[in-house]
Amino acid sequence: TITAYYPEDEELQPRLTQIDEDLTNLETRIGKCRFGNTRFRTVSAQDWANEWKQYFHVTHIGRTLVIKPTWEKYTSKAGEHIIEIDPGMAFGTGTHHTTCMCMERLEKVLRTDMEVLYVGTGSGILAIAETVKAVDIDATAVRVAIENIAGNELTEKISVQQGDLLHGTEGKADIIIANIIADIIIMLLQDIPGKLKSGGIFLASGIMEERHNDVLALIH
Repeated sequence: TITAYYPEDEELQPRLTQIDEDLTNLETRIGKCRFGNTRFRTVSAQDWANEWKQYFHVTHIGRTLVIKPTWEKYTSKAGEHIIEIDPGMAFGTGTHHTTCMCMERLEKVLRTDMEVLYVGTGSGILAIAETVKAVDIDATAVRVAIENIAGNELTEKISVQQGDLLHGTEGKADIIIANIIADIIIMLLQDIPGKLKSGGIFLASGIMEERHNDVLALIH
């Protein structure tokens, strides 16, 4: 049994219709593979933040970054950068290994005069870490990122837009970040040279070990 949860927004009905059509087309090609009908139903909303409170606490990343949920108290030390964020609908609370690696590496290469473009912003956790332009294809991710950025009082410094990878983004960046999966990063690679400044850095994460060589071959 495969179960998927989607937000009840303007994209829900087209998404459900597309899923049903795709499954029907799949059975046309390979034969019947579904045992019973695909079922769609509305489920009660969970108190997501409270469900995760017992698992989510203050986390230190790199030398200066601190991820803190809103319900916990923390006294910052000199030089620390506090990012306040709670678990929610979009991926990214800063504690996932791929996000941690991105933030640790970004901390080493970033200078204050650099322009950063973040593709697939998720909850906006990496966008909050430094001043950047962020883009995500998912409307929920964009909404959550905007809320998180506003909660950290960085709305004037960080812009978020809905878009497909780098399509529709303007200008060039010193650093482009993509913390997604190998297949999406491969799709992105053809547009990277035209969006990076001379000597710029492409920071990619989320690549499984068995896909490492696939991505590396195209980069070189």
